[in-house]
Amino acid sequence: MLIGNKTDLEGQREVRKAQGEEYAKKHNLLFTETSAKTADQVEEAFILTAMAIYERIKLGELDVARLTETIKVRMDQHAKPQTSWWNCC
Repeated sequence: MLIGNKTDLEGQREVRKAQGEEYAKKHNLLFTETSAKTADQVEEAFILTAMAIYERIKLGELDVARLTETIKVRMDQHAKPQTSWWNCC
């Protein structure tokens, strides 16, 4: 899933929607645009992703039993989020 964010700042756009769509198509990704500030299309992005995963499982393209072996999440140990709530509570 490729997500273009900050749709609430249309006038300050650095990447056109068509560019995002083209890139997603070229790399076989889903594409949508969202605004985290207004929450526009954020939930829909997660739903589209979940639905795509579910469909791939149904088609046998993803083996649920092997997901822990095939999906890796890497987080840079030194990267710090730019938000103040990260160290909260």
